[in-house]
Amino acid sequence: MKRKWFLSVVVAVFAMTAWCADSNIAVVDMLRVMNFHPDMNSDRLVLEKQIEEFDAEQNEMMTVIEELKKEINAILAESRDKTVTEEVRVKTMKLAEKKLADLKEREQEKQQTADIRQNQISDQGRRMRQKLESKIRVLVHKYAKEKNFSLVLDSSGIGGNGVKTVVYTEEKIDITENILRIISPLRQKSDE
Repeated sequence: MKRKWFLSVVVAVFAMTAWCADSNIAVVDMLRVMNFHPDMNSDRLVLEKQIEEFDAEQNEMMTVIEELKKEINAILAESRDKTVTEEVRVKTMKLAEKKLADLKEREQEKQQTADIRQNQISDQGRRMRQKLESKIRVLVHKYAKEKNFSLVLDSSGIGGNGVKTVVYTEEKIDITENILRIISPLRQKSDE
């Protein structure tokens, strides 16, 4: 299945190349451009803050869980004390059972919270990347129109087989540096 898909892409690229022989084609390293864009750094900082908050929340929950474990161990030790009456032993065992149920509930809550927070952070990162990609696409589209390019390919893309999709390109059709120059003033503004 992957081989058929790859072959169809190769055939399409060759057909497109022959069809667009007179067209202006360019490539841009979208990964490099995205990493250079000032929004990438601010987005990274937002995500890092969310991760720090998540870690603090998880550490706080873990502290409560560890305290519960200590309490349970102390209660169990008391229940094994030979000097206590059977009545006290039964009461301490019931208390231990309640604490164990609470412990299990807190561990489940911690795991559920971790799953939710990880999904939230992942979704936020995806939305940020999509928004940034959209901004860059607008810049590339405007530049391509000004320079009469009919097709701009992403040279940083990786195909299904783990190989870069653009195997070779002449330097003169790589517009990455031009796009970086367009973004550079935005980057300088964000540094101020």
